[in-house]
Amino acid sequence: MAIHSVDDFLSLINQQVKLQENLRECLVKISAMISVAQGNDLLNETCSTIYHYLWVMNDVMTHACKLNEQALNALITLTEEDL
Repeated sequence: MAIHSVDDFLSLINQQVKLQENLRECLVKISAMISVAQGNDLLNETCSTIYHYLWVMNDVMTHACKLNEQALNALITLTEEDL
């Protein structure tokens, strides 16, 4: 069982806060994009516009998933050190 200092936990907490802030930013962007799509008649846009719109949304979602994975991995790593 590993012994952790307060600095270890403080570092993890700061990392988690940063990751959560970045994740929230991604979710706000996705929410805004969904609102725009619901407010406009997206079907009247060109296929190219729709494609790029969805591509950007996919990029933001992929980034959010990676941030979530980083946050979970950091927590799991610390937990596994205690076993």
